[in-house]
Amino acid sequence: MLFALPGNNPVVVAYGETREMGLPAVSAPPKGRYRPSADARSSIVARATLMGRPEIAVAVHAFRPDAPDFRGAGEASALTDEEGIARLFLTPGKYLVSARKRVTGAAIGMVDEGGLFGVYPYFPVDLPGGSVLSMEIPMFRKRGLLGEDDRKAPAAEAAAQAEGTATLSGEAAGGYIVFFYSPPETIGRPLARSSVVSRSGRFSVHLPGDGEYIAYIRRAVEGVPGGAAEERLGPVSVRLAGGRFLPGTLAFGPQGR
Repeated sequence: MLFALPGNNPVVVAYGETREMGLPAVSAPPKGRYRPSADARSSIVARATLMGRPEIAVAVHAFRPDAPDFRGAGEASALTDEEGIARLFLTPGKYLVSARKRVTGAAIGMVDEGGLFGVYPYFPVDLPGGSVLSMEIPMFRKRGLLGEDDRKAPAAEAAAQAEGTATLSGEAAGGYIVFFYSPPETIGRPLARSSVVSRSGRFSVHLPGDGEYIAYIRRAVEGVPGGAAEERLGPVSVRLAGGRFLPGTLAFGPQGR
């Protein structure tokens, strides 16, 4: 049996409009199994796979059924280990479970081209008290598929990884994530997110190409990089030319609020 669910739900179609979209299908795994919990805590043990093989460093999230857009960290989240397994401790109830792995390494946010996405097919799951539910989440790699996605594919292929340095009040902005927007837009979903800035201030990011950008930063909270509850710092105007940022260092601080 095959299962498909795109990551860009809900889909909006205007009256009289025809919209094409791709539904990447995966082989549906067997239904999850329940067992009593040894410590009386309810949890979901998810194994994230790609073509049947375990995937490491995948962010697994559990959401309530009234939040079907899979945004944010959800009720609980965890990263998979070397065996592709993550365990989420939850209160008893019904949940939707998804798995995401972004090219930037961020745990939350939109999955970019080349990233992985998956949803447990038999949703919502009912998690009783004192039980452990073990499941497999098959993932697919996000690609341009049909219609609008295909038209965007050449730009995505042309995107190159750029590296830069970020500072905060003159010091390396280690532990932060840089968010890039295309001016004049500076709200909503960013155009791109960087990797977590290293202790030396270095980061990498995939951008569509040379041009003008506006950047902000937020701290990468453990398990929830760039937590929405934290105020962002910026803006900083920057230009990308030949894969290099001008100025070379993105300087954030009180003056950039």
